[in-house]
Amino acid sequence: MRILSQNRKKEIIESIKSLSSRIDPITNLPITEDSVLNNRQILLILSEAASLLQETLYAKYKPSLVLPKVIESISIESDTRVTISELTLTINNALEQFNCNKIQPRLITSWLEANSLLKTISNSEGYRYKVPTDQGVKLGIQPIKRIGKSNSEYHVNYYNFNACIYIVEHLETILCCSY
Repeated sequence: MRILSQNRKKEIIESIKSLSSRIDPITNLPITEDSVLNNRQILLILSEAASLLQETLYAKYKPSLVLPKVIESISIESDTRVTISELTLTINNALEQFNCNKIQPRLITSWLEANSLLKTISNSEGYRYKVPTDQGVKLGIQPIKRIGKSNSEYHVNYYNFNACIYIVEHLETILCCSY
């Protein structure tokens, strides 16, 4: 099955709406009287199909419609210790099952920062990165220092089971807000 862009999906919905209104979506002219598209049952099917597609397309704007099912489908093991990228991948796999748009790790970390669980600091070279606050450490976010290829230090935050569950439980708030 071909993956369609959001714009293409919108075009398809508009075309189906036009057809259900007896308008040719290509020429914008009325459909001829003898066309099969003037059959009332076909017009009803087209109208319902447009509504169904539109609901699916805009599901990300109505998380309350699918989010409980998404959250229920996310499985976190009790011995979990993952990076935010790995957790986001798990969340995105669940979102994808319900035809919802994927999210970026930055959305979650921005929300965590806005809720005083992460803070941004700079190293001696001016590189900015996020580390857990005391509250974040208590939740289960653990910073680990690493040494890169150029011998520069960087940090990776690992999220344990409690931190992952906290994020998943607050997924609706995270998805509805922009930071």
